Amino acid sequence: MRHFVHGSDGQKYGPADMALMRQWIQEGRLTESTLVEPEVGGIPFAAKNIPGLFPSSPTEASFAPYPYQNVNLGADYVKAGQFATAAWILAVVGLCLCWCLLNPVSIYCAVKARNFGHPNGRSLVIIMVIFGVFSAVVNIAAGLWVLQNGSGFPFQTLAN
Repeated sequence: MRHFVHGSDGQKYGPADMALMRQWIQEGRLTESTLVEPEVGGIPFAAKNIPGLFPSSPTEASFAPYPYQNVNLGADYVKAGQFATAAWILAVVGLCLCWCLLNPVSIYCAVKARNFGHPNGRSLVIIMVIFGVFSAVVNIAAGLWVLQNGSGFPFQTLAN
């Protein structure tokens, strides 16, 4: 399996197979604590968790268990996912209900998800801001419609 390697300069390199990663170890560019990410996507983890990449004995490399069996993602990744989920739920509910309260909270949750290391945290913040502006425009337009026409909801006239 090939992996992207997160360099100390913040860039992603690869995808690299085992042979290339071993070469990078010899060159000092890859250490046990360097973050790697599967080519097919996923959460980055320490290179030491790839069986056979840093073997302590020759038999360890040949009888290695499934490479992601003992990966500890940590509480921060769990919190990041929870905040990201909360951001989406609050944004959708905020579109229909109390947008002036729920959309700012959804943006706050997106920022927290980014701060806890969510892989798409930056994009999530941008999407939540755009969604919040969209919700505000839709809800203000609906309110103006009601004020202008006395009563009823804008979509009720479409059905008549």
